[in-house]
Amino acid sequence: MKRIIILFLCIFVLLFLIEIGTSKSGSMSGNGNLAILFEVPLAGFLLFFARDWYRWLRHRILSKSSKMLIAILSIVFLLYGSFHTYQEFTTYKPMLLEKMEKKYSREISPELFEAMTSGINVYTNSLYFNYVTFLMFVALINLWVLVSQLL
Repeated sequence: MKRIIILFLCIFVLLFLIEIGTSKSGSMSGNGNLAILFEVPLAGFLLFFARDWYRWLRHRILSKSSKMLIAILSIVFLLYGSFHTYQEFTTYKPMLLEKMEKKYSREISPELFEAMTSGINVYTNSLYFNYVTFLMFVALINLWVLVSQLL
């Protein structure tokens, strides 16, 4: 359990560093993507966390009501997280385009803008790696454990 707590705290610190390393909309990006330095170790921490969380939860003796509560809360959070993430993605691009056009006083070409906002980059790091997506990851592991116990 101590290892899980340490991994959890490391993940939260890395998510915070990614958040502050992501360029804010309308700002200059500088000479690179600082947040990517934190995404690489985050991937490793997530793998170790997933393994340890799965093992820990799988070996807990839980009542049916506890399992049902975990399942319901996990499903509800996955639905909420999916909606939240969808909203973030659909509102971010238009807001960023508007701020950039306002800042540079000219229209940004659609090709350039798509290149700037597609995938993981200096503007979108925190859309992919944030506390909500991490908790969705934990909810998926919870459901994976519960389903594997049924099989």
